[in-house]
Amino acid sequence: MKKRTLTAGSFRVEGKAFTLVEVLLAIGVVSFAMVGILGLIPAGLNTFRSTMFSSVESGIVHQLAGEVQRTDFDNQNTATQVYYFDNQGIAAASAREALFIAEVCPPQLLTSNGVLPSTSAARTIVIKITNRTNPAITNSYPVVIPVDS
Repeated sequence: MKKRTLTAGSFRVEGKAFTLVEVLLAIGVVSFAMVGILGLIPAGLNTFRSTMFSSVESGIVHQLAGEVQRTDFDNQNTATQVYYFDNQGIAAASAREALFIAEVCPPQLLTSNGVLPSTSAARTIVIKITNRTNPAITNSYPVVIPVDS
């Protein structure tokens, strides 16, 4: 067993320790790894935002399609209707508060090979949604509505 001596103001222990160069090298490696991880954060946030917007748009389409399906087809409006929604997909009171703008285009008969089916066939509406954060992109969602004969 090694003898330790206590002198005025110092306690000295014989042993091994890391050198300054080793400590600096370890800090450099950790810093390099952290910069790489921090570089992934913006990509992750963009993916999260895109996924969130897609989810909200899906809810808006579901809500509007249900509303159109509950309305008697003969009473459907023949003009494009515009609806405004906030960032959670809840109907906004005004266009100023809206993040999403949804347009419900009038119902059309489905065509098959250029031939119009009978009036008792299914009809389709198109719901177009524009996000105010990227107004250059409009997503279109066709919704088929069965018509009772």
